[in-house]
Amino acid sequence: MSINFYNPISANSRIQKSHHTDNVGSPSNSSTNNTSQTTQADNSSNTMRPAVKNTTILARPSRPKSHHTDNVGSPSNLPVNFIDHNELLNTVSDIKDLDFDTLEISGTTNENLKITGANEKQTQALKKIFKKIPGLINTIGRQQLGHSYTVDKHILAVTKSVYNDPDFKTLDNHDKKLLLTAALMHDIQKKAGGRDFFHPQKGAAFAYQALKNLPEYTEDDRTTISNLIYNHHFNQYIDYSASANEIAKLCAKEKDPNKFLTMLKILGKADLNGNPQILQNHPNFMSKIEGKSIPMLERLVQNLTQSESTMKSQLSKIPFPFKLK
Repeated sequence: MSINFYNPISANSRIQKSHHTDNVGSPSNSSTNNTSQTTQADNSSNTMRPAVKNTTILARPSRPKSHHTDNVGSPSNLPVNFIDHNELLNTVSDIKDLDFDTLEISGTTNENLKITGANEKQTQALKKIFKKIPGLINTIGRQQLGHSYTVDKHILAVTKSVYNDPDFKTLDNHDKKLLLTAALMHDIQKKAGGRDFFHPQKGAAFAYQALKNLPEYTEDDRTTISNLIYNHHFNQYIDYSASANEIAKLCAKEKDPNKFLTMLKILGKADLNGNPQILQNHPNFMSKIEGKSIPMLERLVQNLTQSESTMKSQLSKIPFPFKLK
């Protein structure tokens, strides 16, 4: 069974009305024009599976022919020792007090990476993160219009904000690690300059492939991480009923929709906190997530799950030839 999912840039009017975190640009600046989106539901579990075609992942606009975009990195060139679950929490904990206004990062490889404005513990943690998160080293110095920080510092600032969010403490260690992984990779494929409308899709596809065959991440883990990355700009499109319903459908297919919504809220808020300039320009964004976006999704997800439960109950009373799985 395939389900079509929303395209956040399907209409120019939608882009013009939304308050994007980038300041300039147009859809023509995007690196791809492919907007076909389908997702397959896996009948063996209650998890939304990315559509797969010739090892292509993700349920949304199909990936570009090459994962290597703007020299950001490629799943075929992964670090030998990818950061594992056991060390991820401790490593991010070491940067929870990092000051990004004084932090300076330079270099093109792990060998010539230079970090100033951080203490020794923070410096070692940053070096480990850059070494072990695929593609992150290539985002150093990547400028963003409308942003307070370059892509590398923004990613790190978002990760710090995720870790420090009070709701983060309510998650179990497994989900904390999934959310931190999503934060560290959420803009990994974002190109330099103006608006890159497709970077959530590209980043989600990249993360799904990059984490493949790593024992620390199951298929469900990779799907959740990719879904978080793809939807981290959900607050921009929640005003559109079609978009809200499609995001809700995706969330409802997660094993625990309410927990997924909590993780999505944390990441969405952190994405704003990681760009002080956008909060200065649009101070209502944060309250909108708390007061409108997430409550709306929670109601939609609840309606969907109740409808599904009712339908299954009714179908179970129907004799042969119908059979529930």
